[in-house]
Amino acid sequence: MFTLIKSLFTKPSSIKSEPDYFDQYLIEGVMSSKFIKDNSRNFVLEALRSKNYLTDGDVLSAKEKKDLKINPRLKITKEQESVLTLEALNKGSKRVLQALVTEASHRNSRRKSFEKLISLNMKPMLLACNDNRDCEWCLSQDKKVLDSSLDIDEYIQLNCTCELYCRCGIISARSSNK
Repeated sequence: MFTLIKSLFTKPSSIKSEPDYFDQYLIEGVMSSKFIKDNSRNFVLEALRSKNYLTDGDVLSAKEKKDLKINPRLKITKEQESVLTLEALNKGSKRVLQALVTEASHRNSRRKSFEKLISLNMKPMLLACNDNRDCEWCLSQDKKVLDSSLDIDEYIQLNCTCELYCRCGIISARSSNK
């Protein structure tokens, strides 16, 4: 019985899955982040790979946060303080670390969607979130049909200036006409 249920929820080995770029994108994000101290990048990368946002351990006291000029209501561990920049601590250390993982996941998903639409001979279209977190470039690209020869990831990385990461998605140009 268990084998039958398991077979319903697993991919047959004959189906070829798309390459996964998540780890590559996580490495790029951590190595280029202005929020991580240079000497701590490898440590943070390994922590994020194991879904550890460095939230365990000793927490900074209100006085320590005041001395660093950090919002005293934020929960910041000494480990986070040792690896993140002051700007990251002020934004919220856990928020910044989670954003790196979310960005890698979103980039991976967007790339797979783009490649899937191309393989189905459909026109991919960029779709902005249209809220106050989108940069000017993302807003200007909303509902733009993309060329199939485009390197979607490079295109976005070179142009997007959103604060933490680009949240634009990819959909079929046909599906937007509904």
